[in-house]
Amino acid sequence: MIFDIGEHQYQLVEGWAKWPERPKTVVICGLAVDSRDRLYVLTRSKRQPVTVFDPEGNFLHSWGEGLIKEAHGIYIAKDDCIYC
Repeated sequence: MIFDIGEHQYQLVEGWAKWPERPKTVVICGLAVDSRDRLYVLTRSKRQPVTVFDPEGNFLHSWGEGLIKEAHGIYIAKDDCIYC
């Protein structure tokens, strides 16, 4: 399945993200990509709400437990500062 958004085109790749523990259910409220093409997935999970993947979908790390409570979005600035 391919999605077009403006001049960008995206393709769904089932199983791309290799989660360390497959979440039963997760509410994703934001996605962002840094200057090294790492994908940051922001969820409404209380446990490690930010999960980071490399361009191949490999899990790198997660963080944010106790820092992020009611997430609504994520943004990464040009200097790779992350705003949630």
